[in-house]
Amino acid sequence: MTTVMIHHRVADYDRWKIEYDRIFEGPLSAAVTSYRIWRGQDDPGLVILEETYESRDAAGHDRATGRERGGRLDGAIRHGF
Repeated sequence: MTTVMIHHRVADYDRWKIEYDRIFEGPLSAAVTSYRIWRGQDDPGLVILEETYESRDAAGHDRATGRERGGRLDGAIRHGF
């Protein structure tokens, strides 16, 4: 199992969440075994995701697709294994 923590900023959380849910129902559902989403209490534009994958290879492939674009601010993403 590999867990990826993703920190990024979004301009509109509601719009971002709709896109994340759409992607999760499609290609992401096959790769991610579980996920959690947090928002900054003082900064609702800060989103932190925890996604769990079967392997690092599976997580790396998903990151390489650039699928987390929906609604996030350009250049405002950080992720790590």
